[in-house]
Amino acid sequence: MAVNETVIAMLRPKPSMARLTKDPAHVQAAAQAAVDSPDGIGTIASYWTQVPLPATGTWNAPGKGGAQVDIVLTAP
Repeated sequence: MAVNETVIAMLRPKPSMARLTKDPAHVQAAAQAAVDSPDGIGTIASYWTQVPLPATGTWNAPGKGGAQVDIVLTAP
């Protein structure tokens, strides 16, 4: 689950302020801080998880014993 949380943190999705009109002021302030923060990196389609890195074999058919990365971001 830590990988998923990391991807979400890197995406920095923006909350809808219109949906928070009935929430307490501290909730609205936290949401506004998220809206005002810089954009995240990429889109959800930019990320892959559990990607094999072929120490042996090829990209299409990695060999046994190769490493597996938790997160890969396709840079824009």
